[in-house]
Amino acid sequence: MKIDQLELKKIIKELPHKKTSQTKINCPSPKKFIALLRFELSDRKRSEVIDHLADCSTCAQEIKFINEILTAEKNFDKEAALMVTRRNLASYKKGKFVQFPFPKLSWSSMRVVAVITTVILFSSMFFLIKTNKPAIERDSILQLKQISPDNKPISLDELIFQWENISDSDYYTVEVFDDSLNFVWRSEGIPDNKFIPSAELKELLKQETTYWWMVTSFLKNGKRVESDLTKFNVK
Repeated sequence: MKIDQLELKKIIKELPHKKTSQTKINCPSPKKFIALLRFELSDRKRSEVIDHLADCSTCAQEIKFINEILTAEKNFDKEAALMVTRRNLASYKKGKFVQFPFPKLSWSSMRVVAVITTVILFSSMFFLIKTNKPAIERDSILQLKQISPDNKPISLDELIFQWENISDSDYYTVEVFDDSLNFVWRSEGIPDNKFIPSAELKELLKQETTYWWMVTSFLKNGKRVESDLTKFNVK
């Protein structure tokens, strides 16, 4: 049986997503696929990449895989941040709080968390062994008491974070949480026992809203002292 070459070419051309790149020399790079998924390409370049995906099944599968990785990464960041916040807050129960349950994670997310946690753990152990520096520990003897703000309504113009000074402190950090105890903001190192809110923090705080704050002192001996969580209201 004689094959009609023109008819064969026509059939191949009309088949969608059947053309597979053999060398990928002319295919977009993974970096460009990531830029496409993050809406970082110009209209012209985005159109070129989409047209290529329509004709190349190899790249279509590759960008599908990249999209799944980026989605999993985004979900993991949210779940990990929530886990860390709730774990920290659970240590401040002291008659005010009870331990919060961890959020429910999908099996795939749990596996990702387990792998990353293992890598971080072994990396930290290796770093400590190589540098001979102890990890930061809590000092259970010293107490860090907050002065202001307290539970009374206060305006953003009046808002000043202040606490009792610890003589052996190297620096302090201030952390702010919303009324649901979700993390909002953390300061850089503060040399003294007072902090006037930065413009960045003021933009995050809303009027007629309740927040919680705490301060941590990092001591010169490598330990740290944490205050309780204190509520304040922005009027």
